[in-house]
Amino acid sequence: MSLLARDSWLPDLFGLRTERPVHRWEVVAVAVLLLITVNADTHRMIPLFAIGVFIGFTISQSGLDRHGAAQRPPGWLRRAALDGAGAVLTAVVGIVLLATKFLEGAWVVVVAAPLLMLLFARVQRNYILHNPRGLLLAAALRARTDVVVCVVPYRLSL
Repeated sequence: MSLLARDSWLPDLFGLRTERPVHRWEVVAVAVLLLITVNADTHRMIPLFAIGVFIGFTISQSGLDRHGAAQRPPGWLRRAALDGAGAVLTAVVGIVLLATKFLEGAWVVVVAAPLLMLLFARVQRNYILHNPRGLLLAAALRARTDVVVCVVPYRLSL
């Protein structure tokens, strides 16, 4: 979430948190809510997981393809063809899964993903239109580099 906040897709408050926070109770609450929703039948959650995985793979392969085309390192054309083929194959599998499992709960992905994208776009639009200082804070957070500090104790008392 902090990475999304740094790019002004979420409020600045989320950018002040660590990049890998552990939300133990939130995860438990979402898991319980999912189990209640599907009447503890975990087989009904498998299509949601599979569609999410293939959407992620498709976005990842497409991003690799765009990055390679923009950078054009040696041998980029071969890698671009491989990444493009991977993006097409994972997109086809995701579409087939979505079509076959739509009535079994995959419709949730069709509804939730665009709503989340709309929410993120609205937050960023709000920063651009009404809060130019927020964009400056987001730019400062993006420029922040993490510093690794090693503390060596002089003496250990056991």
